[in-house]
Amino acid sequence: MNIPTSLIITTYNRPDALNIVLHSVRNQTVLPHEIIIADDGSGKATADMIEHWSKDQRIGQLIKHVWQPDDGFKLSAIRNKAIAASNGEYIIMVDGDMMLHRRFIEDHIKVISQGYAVKGNRIRLNEETTKQICESTVSKNISPFSKGILKDRIKAFRVNLLSKMFYNFKPESYYAVGSNMAFWRKDAIAVNGFEELFNGWGHEDSDFLFRLSRIGIKKRDLRFAALQYHLYHPQNSSNGLNNLEALKKRNAEKIVKANKGINQYLA
Repeated sequence: MNIPTSLIITTYNRPDALNIVLHSVRNQTVLPHEIIIADDGSGKATADMIEHWSKDQRIGQLIKHVWQPDDGFKLSAIRNKAIAASNGEYIIMVDGDMMLHRRFIEDHIKVISQGYAVKGNRIRLNEETTKQICESTVSKNISPFSKGILKDRIKAFRVNLLSKMFYNFKPESYYAVGSNMAFWRKDAIAVNGFEELFNGWGHEDSDFLFRLSRIGIKKRDLRFAALQYHLYHPQNSSNGLNNLEALKKRNAEKIVKANKGINQYLA
């Protein structure tokens, strides 16, 4: 399947982690057609890191840097801007602190299907292992038996047969984390992208999937494949409880299109 794919990597002022993520992208068995770094207002160190990788012989020419001024937590806005700037028909979206298994893109491409969006998982690494990886400046092979996995070690197994068995796991649930998600660009535009009225971190990604479900898009749960390893950081401050209440209210109202979304960035 040769569908043009765009890998969107969100980041904010963490160039050491972004370096590891880009190194893991470089090592992919299958490369995306473009790599968009969606930058929520990072400073010069991140810009320098992106400039360094733009010279890489394997992935440099694929990289596009989409930046917005630092005006607080504006994750939905930078995601919308990155999707608007993308040329791919299919979007694979990760965070800038997710080290990817070398078959991550390959696994996502295998399950591309019209009428579906994909929700993946992540494996959390502890602070010591994260520090070692970032200081090494190169991505690391992680096995289910590696030291440094915080919990849910079973998620670190990559097993094709098991993965297929979980494709339709909890089909009624569209709760998600945007650090491992894939969808058709046209479907994102149909629901006006991510809702920018959410205040702070939390539940804007679930809102996006719930709204996709209202235009007939089904969810595919991608477990035991497309593995990614979450580099440690202290818990982000969030507005999670308020956002959860907002999500519940929006679901009760069966909202389909974002009130403030991607349409403002489309030509």
